[in-house]
Amino acid sequence: MNKNVSPRGSKELSIEASIDSILSQYAFSEQTSAHELIEFTLKALQDLLPLVGFKYVKSRKALELKTQEFMISIYLQANRHNVAGTSIEVMVHCNVTHNKRKAHTVLPESYYQHSEITWYELFGKEAFRDSILSITDYITQHEIPLIEQLVSDPQCVIEAHATMQNRILSPYFFYRYGIDAQFDGGQVGTRQTQSFY
Repeated sequence: MNKNVSPRGSKELSIEASIDSILSQYAFSEQTSAHELIEFTLKALQDLLPLVGFKYVKSRKALELKTQEFMISIYLQANRHNVAGTSIEVMVHCNVTHNKRKAHTVLPESYYQHSEITWYELFGKEAFRDSILSITDYITQHEIPLIEQLVSDPQCVIEAHATMQNRILSPYFFYRYGIDAQFDGGQVGTRQTQSFY
């Protein structure tokens, strides 16, 4: 390797090498289903994302990272207007829940949900290449920093919440990791309450 290549340059070269390897396995045709292509895409993301520990869970069609307290999920939603053999578009979602389930609903406490309101085309090798790079960049820039903060210091996330644009944390998160003043003082608005179960 060229010793003059910067760390960022090395990272970009590494991603390019990974992309080339992934594209060499891309062999989808007009008969390919959206489920098959989504599975392939999630497995590709598992190799490309900078945060290790994500595993592909076939039964839930998601990348999941489980820590002592949290379950972090990244999944792809297929566009209902997809046409087999012509277009397979997906939207990216990120979800963070607590491992403990609520007694009255038997559902986990949902702390954070966010969707990238962009449709990414996966059908066709060139379109797939552009989309997988864009999805990787989006998750790396917008979701991974928050995930890393949540895992290392949840209270730090509360302190930074005021500057987190378009990030909605649920009342459950403030209740478990904040203090009463933060929960009762109006930081959790109606919109946030309505966005979680």
